[in-house]
Amino acid sequence: MRLDDESYRNAIAGTPFEHILADEGLLQETEAGDYYDRITFAARVAKYPCIEYLNRLGMTQLARQAIDKTCGKTLNLRGRTARQVLRLTGDEWAEAKGKKLRLTRETLAARAFVRKKGLRMNMELCAWVGEEREGVETLRRLAESPVDAVKAVKYCRKKDVRLADYGDHLDMLAELGMDPREHAMPGDFYGELATRIQHVKQRDKDKRIADRIRKGELDAYFFGALGLTLRPLFSGAEVVQEGTRQNHCVGSYVDQYAGGGCVLCVLREDNALDRSLYTVEFGKDGQLKQCRGYKNDRTDEGRERRKDDEQRLALFWRLFDEARGQLERQRAAKRKKKRKEAAA
Repeated sequence: MRLDDESYRNAIAGTPFEHILADEGLLQETEAGDYYDRITFAARVAKYPCIEYLNRLGMTQLARQAIDKTCGKTLNLRGRTARQVLRLTGDEWAEAKGKKLRLTRETLAARAFVRKKGLRMNMELCAWVGEEREGVETLRRLAESPVDAVKAVKYCRKKDVRLADYGDHLDMLAELGMDPREHAMPGDFYGELATRIQHVKQRDKDKRIADRIRKGELDAYFFGALGLTLRPLFSGAEVVQEGTRQNHCVGSYVDQYAGGGCVLCVLREDNALDRSLYTVEFGKDGQLKQCRGYKNDRTDEGRERRKDDEQRLALFWRLFDEARGQLERQRAAKRKKKRKEAAA
């Protein structure tokens, strides 16, 4: 139910809460505004006078959160003074007023957490933490880590770095197996560690590709005929290098190749094994998917070369399929022989 405008103005005229009740923008902009009409709005303001008090103090966002019950335990809605409502000590309230700090739900949540954990952080630092959307959550994480949470917060503020960036810093240290206490005050939050992680990831990809080759998984892709040599690419770095040389996107296939989702090879002339000719992709099932030259053969020179090579390539792939089929038959025969020997 909603009162008409004239009836509503007459109803609130002369009440202690006329100022806030007349501000319907406050109601409409609450986080749960859809659930409030004029009557329930007035009832809540009457029940908790601190809402009107907060609004007069300029803490409009806290007033809205008190209206729609999203303030949680950060506010004492039955408090009779600002200090009581905000759950602050006398010194904290004096600091907040003296430094004209912007007090928000996040600031008060940070202060409550600091008090609970016994951390030596003043209201100014709590307000700085509260300015960041995930500031309080990151503060909780820092308090659970081996680093000095207060020093980390002060360091980030001094360096003008988001607290969430420090959380990312901890993630990178964990990924590298490094002790956070030895790297608590990083000079560069991303550069050096990010480079190390990239190297670690690249080494991991290279290892997985090398394992595929070592286990014989890619044996069938070593093949030569008609003056052409086919072989798998040996590392993630070589995949990226091939993409750079050929000016196409094979470099983006490294993860898929390392994970066994495809096989990436180079096809080159026997008399120019160091010179890129064609890059080849086979699917997980071993079927030929792509055979591309420089810029995917879309240049005039590439189209002409492709046209000249078409018959030779068609015959090469036919011979390759026959050789691979023969290899598979040999492997099947060996497996069958081993099973018979094991059963004997």
